Amino acid sequence: MKSLNLALLIVAWIIFGLRLCRALWIGRFSEVLTRRIWSQVFLGMIAYTLFGPDIEPMVDDYFGGKPITLYVKSMAVLGMVYLYYLTLRDIDPNANRYGYLKPLGQNSAVIFTGCFGLYFLSPVVAEDDFRYFMLAFRELVISIFICMAILPNSKIFWRHEQVSSMKIRHAASILCSIGYLTTASGTIAIGILALLRHHEPLDGLIRAFMQPMYLVAIGFLIMLLPHRVFAWASYPAQLWIYWRIKRIERRIRKLANIENTYRAKHLVILNPQNLELAIYRSLIFVLDFHAFVPETIEGKTLSKQIQNVICSPKSYPELVNEIAALV
Repeated sequence: MKSLNLALLIVAWIIFGLRLCRALWIGRFSEVLTRRIWSQVFLGMIAYTLFGPDIEPMVDDYFGGKPITLYVKSMAVLGMVYLYYLTLRDIDPNANRYGYLKPLGQNSAVIFTGCFGLYFLSPVVAEDDFRYFMLAFRELVISIFICMAILPNSKIFWRHEQVSSMKIRHAASILCSIGYLTTASGTIAIGILALLRHHEPLDGLIRAFMQPMYLVAIGFLIMLLPHRVFAWASYPAQLWIYWRIKRIERRIRKLANIENTYRAKHLVILNPQNLELAIYRSLIFVLDFHAFVPETIEGKTLSKQIQNVICSPKSYPELVNEIAALV
C-alpha cells in the first residue's frame, strides 16, 4: 500500500503541476471562482501529501515532536471543504438550506487552532489520545459538510449532467465523499473509544478504516485529470453514434433533395470536442428537416420513426441514442 500511495501521490502532483502551469499560461486566474477552485485543489493536495501515519513522525521531528503535521493536514481539509461550500453557495439556489455551514466552518477552524495552541503550550493528555480526539472532531465537522452539502449536490450534478466527461468527474466526487465518510465514521468511533479509555481495539480499527482513503485518493486523481482524457476514452462510442446519425442526415438530404451547405472537413471529427459538435449539428438537422421528406414509402417510414422518438420528453443523451438506433 505504501508504494501504491507514493505512486498515486507522484502522479497527482505531476497532473496538478501541468494543469496549474496551463491555467496560468492561458490566464485562468482572473476570476474569483477559478482561484477558489484551484485553492481547493491545492489544499487537497497538501492534505493528500501528508496522508498516512508514516509521514507524520518524519515531519513532526522538525518541530520538536509536536503534532504540527496533524494540524496542517486538518486545516487543509477543513479549508478545502469550506471553500467547496462557498462555491456551492454561489451556484446552488437552495444554498440557504445549509447556510449554517459557514459559521460551523469558521468556528471549527478557530476551535481547532485553539486546541492545538493550548496543547503545544501545556499538553494535558497523552499525544495519541489528543490525536484521536482532534481527528474525531475534524471528521465530525467534515462529515456534516459532506452529508449536508457536498454529497447531495454531487448526486444532483451527476444526475443532470449531459457531458460524459463531467459525469465521470461528478461520479469521482461521489466516490470521494463515500470513501471519506466511511473512514470518518471509523475515526469518530476511535475517538469515542479513546475518550472511554478502551484502547485495545484501536490499532485494528485504524488499519481497517484507513483502506477507504485509497478510494478518496483515486477519486481525487480522477477529478484532476483534464477533460480531454475522458473525451478520448469515450471517443470510439461517440464516433459510432456520429456515423449512425450522419447516415440518417444523408438519407433525409437525399429524399428531400437538400444540399449540404456546410462543407466541413472530415478530419475535424478526429478531435473529440469537434465530434460532439458534429453529432449535435447532425441531430438538429434531422429534427428540423425530417418533416420535409416527401411522402414516399421510405420517406414516410423514416419521418414516422423520427416523430415517434421526439413525441415524448427525453434528455439529450436519450434523444441522441434513440435517433442513432433508427439506422
